[in-house]
Amino acid sequence: MATRALHHTEFFALNSVMRRREHAPAPRIGREQILARCVQVHDRSVELRRVWIMQVFASPEFYAFRDSDTHYFSSADRDYDAVVISGDDVERLRQMLVANAAMLRRKLTICVMASSTARTRAILLKAGCDDVVDINRVDPQEAIARFTTMFARHTAALRVHDRRQLCDNVVRALYSRGNITRRSQILLEHLVRNYGKFVRFSHLKQHFDINHEPVSDIRIRSMIRYLSKHIGQGFRIEILPGDECRLTIDRDCTAPVHLDLERQIRSIRFD
Repeated sequence: MATRALHHTEFFALNSVMRRREHAPAPRIGREQILARCVQVHDRSVELRRVWIMQVFASPEFYAFRDSDTHYFSSADRDYDAVVISGDDVERLRQMLVANAAMLRRKLTICVMASSTARTRAILLKAGCDDVVDINRVDPQEAIARFTTMFARHTAALRVHDRRQLCDNVVRALYSRGNITRRSQILLEHLVRNYGKFVRFSHLKQHFDINHEPVSDIRIRSMIRYLSKHIGQGFRIEILPGDECRLTIDRDCTAPVHLDLERQIRSIRFD
């Protein structure tokens, strides 16, 4: 009897937990994960799409779309991570994406529709949208998984792009002359990425793959000497007898602009 009573107790406890899980709200994407703005085109499915979006995002910012107003795409007041465009008029959505491409360039852009076809979804993807979902085809839990994965890849790509852009800006600031050859630019970029470290010529050769032409140590040494003559902003390139070189700051030149540029160089991290 004691064993049978124990089984009944476990059964009721498990049943109670399952009932609580059924009535518990499903997990959604919080603002700390993705801060989303939803721009709604008011048509016959606007409320259905709104309910679906609320099942995906915990507290999105809703805006009503008007053709003459684009303030909801701006990040002047507060920055945001993703924009969710809700509507079924594919041509209107396409025009919205094209007209605001500059503001949406660094945002995860998602279109939510209720009566789409493969053709309409393809039109919006070609217009620059990162993903197009139909609420009648995609479950909110599937959308949560898709959006969080896409956002992780999106932010990683932005970080890589920003590091490369910063490296390009640093190279232009360091090189005091107007034009720089492609190989000299590759050499200087590699020294910037390894700032303060001695780099062997053999490692530099791995990056000179232009037209598959081999580069000798003498050629690399000549390129380094040429760059050393024209490098500015208080930096210099040291060459060691063991076929090694490094980019370093000239401590005799301690102007604020030099130190600020050094901080930018130190902030560059490449995978």
